[in-house]
Amino acid sequence: MHYVFTHDLSTTDRFLYFKEVPDEIDGSAWRSGRAFEQAPPASTLVTRSEPGRVLSDLVLVVDSLLIFSPRLRACLETAGVTNVDYYPITLVDTRTDTTTDYRIANVVGSLACLDEARSVVRKVAKSGKIFGLDKFHLDERRIVPLPRTTGLPKIFRLEELRTRLLVDESIKSACEAANITGIRFVPTPEYE
Repeated sequence: MHYVFTHDLSTTDRFLYFKEVPDEIDGSAWRSGRAFEQAPPASTLVTRSEPGRVLSDLVLVVDSLLIFSPRLRACLETAGVTNVDYYPITLVDTRTDTTTDYRIANVVGSLACLDEARSVVRKVAKSGKIFGLDKFHLDERRIVPLPRTTGLPKIFRLEELRTRLLVDESIKSACEAANITGIRFVPTPEYE
C-alpha cells in the first residue's frame, strides 16, 4: 500500500504555519523529482506565530515545500530512505525564535505508475495534462528501483502529477512510531 505524504493542515491550531514563501524559492523546482545540479541558495521563511504554537517535524508551509526537522530526517534515514537531498533553511518566528537546524528536502526520483483507468483524473482539455487526482490507484508493477535506492523506493514523486509525494507502508509506520508531527498519510484510493 502506498500513501500520499502531505502536510497536515488540520494542525495549524498547534503548529506554526508559514503562509508566504520568498520569491527565490521556486516551488516547481523542489517538486520536479530531480537532483539539483548545484545547491540552491540558503533561504529564510518568516512567520508570526500565535501563542503556544511550535514547529512541527514536517513544517506546515504553503506551496508543498518539504521542510524537515532533525527528528524527521533521522526517522527517514533509519527507515532506509536514500533518495532525499537536504539544504539549509532558516525559520524565523518573529514572536519567539530563529531556527537553523531544519532542512528543505528535495525528494529525488519520480515514477510513472498511475493506473489511470482506475483513478479519478482531471485533465486540461487542450493538452491532456493531468492537473488533479482523486481516489487514485497505482500500478504496482511499474514501481521499480530508482537510481539512488536499493530495492523499491520508499519515497518518490508520482511522475504524472509531481505534486503528489508517495511513501510506502514502512515510512508511514516509522513516522507514526516516532510520533512525527505535521504529516498526513492518505491511502491513494482515499485521497481527495
